[in-house]
Amino acid sequence: MNIGDIVEIRVFDDGNQELKDKGNIWKITKFKFNKGKSIIKHMENENIKERSISSWKLRKIETQYNIWNPQTPE
Repeated sequence: MNIGDIVEIRVFDDGNQELKDKGNIWKITKFKFNKGKSIIKHMENENIKERSISSWKLRKIETQYNIWNPQTPE
């Protein structure tokens, strides 16, 4: 995964349980600890503050094109 990737949370624990019903679309804004932790920002609700979460708990959303990360398919 890289900065700017759109991800979803696969494992809701460690205080993240309240996010289960908030829409599960996030963008990676930066990393800590050699990519061991990802800082993610919610894509639909700007009132949800950025979160630090273990990178292994995330899954990249694979799409050729989406509205949050527009790119031209190759």
